[in-house]
Amino acid sequence: KGMHHAVNCENFLSFDKQRDALVQQGLLSRNDMFSVTDVCRWEGVTCRLGPVNLVREIRWEFPLQIARINIRWLPFTVESLYIGDQQRAKKAAIDTRYLPRDLKTVEITVCSWPGRLDMTSLPRHMEKLVSHAKHLCGTLTIVNLPKTLKTVHITFNWFSAILVDNQALPHSFEEMKLEYGGKYKMRVREINGDKMDGRITVQ
Repeated sequence: KGMHHAVNCENFLSFDKQRDALVQQGLLSRNDMFSVTDVCRWEGVTCRLGPVNLVREIRWEFPLQIARINIRWLPFTVESLYIGDQQRAKKAAIDTRYLPRDLKTVEITVCSWPGRLDMTSLPRHMEKLVSHAKHLCGTLTIVNLPKTLKTVHITFNWFSAILVDNQALPHSFEEMKLEYGGKYKMRVREINGDKMDGRITVQ
């Protein structure tokens, strides 16, 4: 049910309309009559098979043409999420509270995705966050990070300010690269008045 909502294929549509919506997005072959409800057979979806099949990886990139992406409807069992070259997709805001709780890796590339990015409510097993999604804005606050987080790359953003708590960086943390894409100067500050941790670079 959730996956259908995530890609603009609501369950209230008839079977034929659901299939047509999936075919148009490249997620399903027109001749495949059985995969409308079996998301493990969709293009770009990898599952761990068992008594109950669990969605573990989602990789949506060109030539797929996803109509709408709403991450709050993704299965909570997803560990790896890659969304690439989906400029035309309508996108709900990235609300990290609704990211799958088992998520370890997120990569979003070549996507315009306006909104704010809340780093304080990332999944607790997150290891890698890469966002080349244009137009993220507001204040980016680096606090309360998952203890497993190692790598963060965020480019083409329009953040007005970046606030960092050096003490919030996990022991296993390796690097954070932030590249600014806006017209005005961005404020960067360590909230305790300390020098910025050397593992964080802002350009």
